[in-house]
Amino acid sequence: MQIYQEPIHPQDRELGIKVLAYTSAPRPAEAQPSAWRWHYHKEIEVVLVCEGVHEMHTVQRAYRLEAGDVAVFGSNQLHRTGPPGPDPMRCMVIHFELQPYLDAALWRYARHYAELLEPLDSVNYIFAEQPAARAEAAALVGRLYDEVTQSRPGYELAVSAAVHELLLLLLRADTRGVLAPAGAGDARVIRRTLTLIDSRLPGKVTLQEASDAAGMSYSYFSAYFKQATGSSFTDFVNRRRIQEAERLLVSADLTVAEAARAAGMENMAHFYALFKRYNGVTPGQYLRRLGK
Repeated sequence: MQIYQEPIHPQDRELGIKVLAYTSAPRPAEAQPSAWRWHYHKEIEVVLVCEGVHEMHTVQRAYRLEAGDVAVFGSNQLHRTGPPGPDPMRCMVIHFELQPYLDAALWRYARHYAELLEPLDSVNYIFAEQPAARAEAAALVGRLYDEVTQSRPGYELAVSAAVHELLLLLLRADTRGVLAPAGAGDARVIRRTLTLIDSRLPGKVTLQEASDAAGMSYSYFSAYFKQATGSSFTDFVNRRRIQEAERLLVSADLTVAEAARAAGMENMAHFYALFKRYNGVTPGQYLRRLGK
């Protein structure tokens, strides 16, 4: 099973946004457009189904979106669309980078959208449980599409306002606290730490190395990291290892043991225990759910 990085070419590079609308007709099951393959991109993706049924998958979740439904997918989150159903489907898709919208106000909340522990699609429960939020998000997607495609004078201001409204909607409608970080913390420090962890996953990364990279003492960084992420450093690294194993199981022709070792976990009993803790299923059940 192959994955690829989908290139997104924004209509407005300064705003980092691309909008599109498309209609899919039923196709034979053997047809495999690239969109059906697992792919990712750095942009956040927002999908609004206008007509028909649209099936989408992440590694952990499956979505059956009907007319009026909205779904959000995070930056670099692995996802794919399913084959078309028996009827035509029409939808709008918005891709945008977060960076161009980080003004003084949004910067204070940037860590809420950093996806340190949970992918952004974890907020999609909002649209399933709150019809008013779903309708508001759908209206914002429609507004973004119209503003970018029509490019009337001042559309840049309208696009920026709509993106901020969408992010605010997610923040305020998040009754489960999915977006809420555990405490205060500099998102840049945490991001640097995350980059260090990801670059060292096949091997060993220690709290001492991370604290040195952050320019903090061992004990202070340990407390700082726990406050900022709600997780101890060791638990965080273990979670990232499991996420890497998940990605490898989806994208590479590896056995469970090979994926575990490639993610830096040699103790298989420990790997199985962590995998089930984080996913609620065993690796074998996980693969069957993905159809592998």
